[in-house]
Amino acid sequence: IVAFPGAGKRIAFLQLEALTELTTRDDFFPPSNITRYAYFKTQYPHHEGIWSWGNKCSQSVYLLTNPRMALITYLFILHEIHYAKDWKSAYSHLGRVFTIRTPIEEWEIWRHERVNAEIHWWGWHIDFWMEGGLLRDIFTHELTTLEHFRRLMDPSIYTEAELRVYQSQLTDVQPVYDIHCKGKYNDIPDCRPTAIASYERMMDPSTGPQEVAKFTSVIEGKAGIKFVEKAVRQCAWEKVVIDRGSGRRDTRDRKGPPLRDYAFTLEQETSMMGELVRIRDKYRAPEWSSIPVAVDLVEYMEEYIASLKWT
Repeated sequence: IVAFPGAGKRIAFLQLEALTELTTRDDFFPPSNITRYAYFKTQYPHHEGIWSWGNKCSQSVYLLTNPRMALITYLFILHEIHYAKDWKSAYSHLGRVFTIRTPIEEWEIWRHERVNAEIHWWGWHIDFWMEGGLLRDIFTHELTTLEHFRRLMDPSIYTEAELRVYQSQLTDVQPVYDIHCKGKYNDIPDCRPTAIASYERMMDPSTGPQEVAKFTSVIEGKAGIKFVEKAVRQCAWEKVVIDRGSGRRDTRDRKGPPLRDYAFTLEQETSMMGELVRIRDKYRAPEWSSIPVAVDLVEYMEEYIASLKWT
């Protein structure tokens, strides 16, 4: 289950767990006595994620969230885990996760320091998975090398200016794929998602069960995974989303300032719109028209573009 950090993976995996009675593991793979699991959740190749599962997964599904909300909730998680840099530190703060919204003054600092780059990360993350692990630069979207791709995955070492200079110095770059996709290890033969869904639709009573079905349709029938009968899947969705019967917190449990107070600058709003339009236009090109996940992606981009126009 792939998503940008803060993009609502919890709701997706809680739905799948409710339908299969199988659990989900984190990409940082902390020590656990869980033995009956069927899913991994990850932000890879974003710098908040790692590929820890080797070849245990045969396919991916991708969950989208409007970047306007994803960037805010990403910061909420960072604040809750005290900006931890390793999984041990992060897991020591799990009791805070999905409880606190970041103070506005802290948001304004992070917005100034990180949001401009993270807007590019959001779109780059989608491209990586849609193109089956093809390596691209974050800021120019041009093809890049494995060496530079590794720099991009650790922005704590390199500044944006340095990363842009490294990319500008590359010439005659040939297509290269991530080592886990079509590269050295080939852990997932085709990293392109087999299904794509949106967090917003998954949470909406009018579309939620149908949105979850996009994921179940490509997982059902896999060895060792048995779903509940279709007749009770609506009930399962209601149990997780409406009744909140999983017993686990989600973003709705956070307390703090109203979400409307987490404002972006006009420049950032413009950049966000540019990224949404870029992705929409790229994946509605003729060469993508026969690929169902690309058709779905374009539809989601249209929804996000419309929502941003009205903010």
